[in-house]
Amino acid sequence: MKRFLSRLIKKPDDDTFVTFVQVAMEDQKIRDQMLSVLAMQHPERLQKLRAWQEELRADNAPAQLTEILHYLEDEPRANQTLLILQKTALKSKD
Repeated sequence: MKRFLSRLIKKPDDDTFVTFVQVAMEDQKIRDQMLSVLAMQHPERLQKLRAWQEELRADNAPAQLTEILHYLEDEPRANQTLLILQKTALKSKD
């Protein structure tokens, strides 16, 4: 699964991000939260992601988590992640 996601996300050397996407695929609460952010238009998405990063830093969250959100500032990567999570959400409803 990691190899498959790595190819889709086009950043195969980043296991942390791939693992995060896997967790979002498996955990409905995280998936729903990510879907709501990723479904935003790019400017609004950037604003939300950056605000979220600031909140995480203020809460002394692990640096890996803020880095994951930084990857989603890239529009093609965010759109690809959105598609992956939408497909997962559809499959979980079946």
